[in-house]
Amino acid sequence: MKRYNVSVPSKYTDKNSNEEKTKWSTVGTMVHFDPSERNPEGNYLLELNMFPDTKFMLFEQKPREDGQGQAPPQTQQAPPQSNTPDPAPATPASHDPADEIDVKDIPF
Repeated sequence: MKRYNVSVPSKYTDKNSNEEKTKWSTVGTMVHFDPSERNPEGNYLLELNMFPDTKFMLFEQKPREDGQGQAPPQTQQAPPQSNTPDPAPATPASHDPADEIDVKDIPF
């Protein structure tokens, strides 16, 4: 068994040296279980801090039988069919540059 940290990078400028640096924040863990007789490839388990009560299992994507793209997960089900028409697509909100966030205004 081998454990990994799941991390995301964020760039910042060091106030003392004025140098751009990268901070790595841990957002979860991944565990690789060694191959066994029951599972010759081993298993992967992903735990993300934002989903505290959920464990994600990772599986290798296999080629589709029709040869196009990747096969969907075996547990995936088609969404239920509905007789109601699809709602109109949402129109994107207009972008106002005055609404942009200036990172210098963030107090941390």
